[in-house]
Amino acid sequence: SILVVNSGGICVIEGDTVTERYSRDNGIENPESLTVTYADNGDILLGSDGGGIYVINDHGTRCISTSDGLSSGIIMRIKRDPQRNLFWIVTSNSIAYMTSDYQVTTVKKFPYSNNFDLYENNRGEMWILSSNGIYVTPVQELLDNGEIDVVHYGMVNGLPCISTGNSYSELTENGDLYIAGSTGVTKVNIDTPMENVSSIKAAVPYLDVDGVRVYPDAAGNFLIPSRVQKLTVYSYVFTFSLTDPQVTYCLEGFDRESVTVRRSELVPVDYTNLPGGTYHFVMHLRDSLGHGDKTVSVKIVKEKSLFEHTWFYIVLGLAAAALIGAAFRLYLRRKTRILERRHQEAVNKERLETELKTATRIQQSMLPHDFPPFPERKEFDIYASMTPARDVGGDFYDFFMIDDDHLCLVMADVSGKGIPAALYMMVSKIILQSCARLGQSAAAILNKTNEAMCSNNQVDMFVTVWLGILEISTGRITAANAGHEYPALMRGGQFSLLKDKHGLVIGGMEGMRYHEYEIALKPGDKLFFYTDGVPEATDRDNNMFGTGRMIESLNANPAATPRETLKNVHSAVNSFVNEAEQFDDLTMLCIT
Repeated sequence: SILVVNSGGICVIEGDTVTERYSRDNGIENPESLTVTYADNGDILLGSDGGGIYVINDHGTRCISTSDGLSSGIIMRIKRDPQRNLFWIVTSNSIAYMTSDYQVTTVKKFPYSNNFDLYENNRGEMWILSSNGIYVTPVQELLDNGEIDVVHYGMVNGLPCISTGNSYSELTENGDLYIAGSTGVTKVNIDTPMENVSSIKAAVPYLDVDGVRVYPDAAGNFLIPSRVQKLTVYSYVFTFSLTDPQVTYCLEGFDRESVTVRRSELVPVDYTNLPGGTYHFVMHLRDSLGHGDKTVSVKIVKEKSLFEHTWFYIVLGLAAAALIGAAFRLYLRRKTRILERRHQEAVNKERLETELKTATRIQQSMLPHDFPPFPERKEFDIYASMTPARDVGGDFYDFFMIDDDHLCLVMADVSGKGIPAALYMMVSKIILQSCARLGQSAAAILNKTNEAMCSNNQVDMFVTVWLGILEISTGRITAANAGHEYPALMRGGQFSLLKDKHGLVIGGMEGMRYHEYEIALKPGDKLFFYTDGVPEATDRDNNMFGTGRMIESLNANPAATPRETLKNVHSAVNSFVNEAEQFDDLTMLCIT
């Protein structure tokens, strides 16, 4: 049977009789038809002039339109591709293909939109007839739907006329394509390469060496001196036609990869600091579609420099051996002196480490370290710890009984680090404890301590102090703060910062007077004290741990004992800093 498209739809002709008609009555809303074909399952695919594609079968008529992926409803051509089990579609503004289940894919990067028809040759290349001539590209590039490299043939290439819309061309079995054109019929064999690279002439007539023109010798070879730094290769391809073949070139012996360009894009190639030796500049010529292969090779010889000869390295090696011998003797003498110096440094370092360990033990022995410190007192539970950033630190805590009903609590942080801070810490601790044992108030203790520390402060150091006196029988604490961190109070099962009033640091200015405030502890309440090493602990990105994370770690287990509370905070800090170096002491105290 024969399918015939017309202005009213489709007619099916068998023999010399029209056996069936499909029109509006069969669901074809736009019967202006331009192309038609059968599918393998017997469906009729009708391409209309504005209505898209109509699929006609025994179940009725279905329309494939722009909402289904077509870029235009004007279908110039539908062609079945039995090899790939799909259909090629030419619309008024695109190339597309459609699978056997009628899923449409538009080729997005085809360079021209006003196309009429398409034909595939025996090398897997699609010849696309357009109003601008003929475009040729591999079928696989159309299917990949990515970048498309096309070859264009127009009237400048000898094409006598351009194909027209709504006309039908014919491809014979031997590859002859008869194109219905604007002024007649053009014949071209699409299976036979149009360009013959064997007739193309290619040559390297001269080189530029450091800006000086050099020509080949009688044997066609180029000889260049060793002192040359920049070499420019001038290659030419003469087609004596309008074809634009591919040129692949490389300098064998130097280039790791070849470069492929069109003849029209071929430019001089520069090489710098080329070692001495023999090279071949090789060009491979192929037609526009990559077929054929013609090779042209030119020999280039660069003289070797003095240091590129083998004998040069032999002489250099002998001289180097003599120099190494002399240097080795000098090295032994210097090495001996270095080893002696390092031995002395090791002895000094060992002595310093021993002294630091002794200082650490002395410092730690001055802090309360036996827990529980008052096993006979069941009214309260207390625990404290200090982890110095160096072998010795400037933070300290202290607690001691003033009398049977009063417990003094101290948390302090000396400015600076290392041994100077440790010495200042011990002086501060002794003065604070001495003043506290006189039975004075918290503010009076800080006042007297400040006067004592300022009276002979020649090192410009200071110490921040939080000091409180707990009346055990009532749970009332009288406290004063000399520039120290806010304590954290747990009340009602949750910790929060107790933002008390700060005074100036101890040792900062003579004549300072500190003010007291009271904290009424109830059964189950807790107080947590710390130095700035806790909130200012930093990770590798210089992010601080902060008081917010500190409060979160305290509230992770509010019912914990003081020992467990300090362990939880210390673990949270270690997890946050993640092995980043610790720059400040971590000192904490908790009482409940």
